[in-house]
Amino acid sequence: NFNLRPTGNLLFQGSASLVNDFGRRNLSQDYVLSWTASSKLSASASASLAGLEGGSRSDRYSAQLQYSLTPRSSLVVSYSQYDLSSASGSSASSLQAGFRTGF
Repeated sequence: NFNLRPTGNLLFQGSASLVNDFGRRNLSQDYVLSWTASSKLSASASASLAGLEGGSRSDRYSAQLQYSLTPRSSLVVSYSQYDLSSASGSSASSLQAGFRTGF
């Protein structure tokens, strides 16, 4: 596991684990990059990579951009991709945009 903060508004985190499950090795890796551009604008990206011995993989990627309008509401755009192409030949992507608020 690691946490790197090269500047006050940039953070890079990551972790990796290797699990031996009934003789099959599973390597999982997670990474997150966060950037706070200002008190109102922030962005983040993440990757979760998992692979089984023998070539089967399951990878997830995402990115998010958030602009705060008030302390309790913001505009959000996010993209995510889930890739199972090495295992089943399929993948899925999602793009969302919206207004988020809390009470």
